[in-house]
Amino acid sequence: MTVLAASDPSLWPAVIGLIGVAVGGVLTWVLGRRGEAVDRRRDGYAAAMTTLVAYTEYPFRIRRRTGDDLDALAALASTGHDLQQELRCHEAWIAAESSRVAAVYGEARRGLATTLGVACNQAWASEPIMTAAGMNLAGWGPDPESVRGHLARFESALACRFGWRRAFSTIGILIKVPRIPAIAEMYTPEVPGQATEE
Repeated sequence: MTVLAASDPSLWPAVIGLIGVAVGGVLTWVLGRRGEAVDRRRDGYAAAMTTLVAYTEYPFRIRRRTGDDLDALAALASTGHDLQQELRCHEAWIAAESSRVAAVYGEARRGLATTLGVACNQAWASEPIMTAAGMNLAGWGPDPESVRGHLARFESALACRFGWRRAFSTIGILIKVPRIPAIAEMYTPEVPGQATEE
């Protein structure tokens, strides 16, 4: 075909048109695959955040239990085991997807474990709630600023996995810069009243 096009200039538009159609088809396929990958990544991170939020609510489930019978305790223990399993699974998936975000997720999970562990111990030591009025915990619970700070750091890290921030973060990786200041700020935003970690 190239020989014919070279010998007959009237065929050039047809050849160029065929090449354009082929290139357009390839680009459509590539962009479709890329969109699917972005959707999978977004769904994975949404599930990870959902589990983190459910984890922050676990002390309240314990505190608001209505009995210490074996069925109630078994249900709460099962919920706790399921949360731990989901947290570990998300951590493994994120590590495969992005080591930087995995580091932030791991820090958030460990920080929450410290904060929520104290609240869970208090909740287990409390008496079951037997009245509707008792469900009002009057401010009891894990330190909200600490919880918000851990979640905010993870949210900030997620911003670097989508849109222009993803390209900016990738450039930092390609030029072997562990954490340039702009990216570090995205990963660790200032949260008023945030508890510092050791």
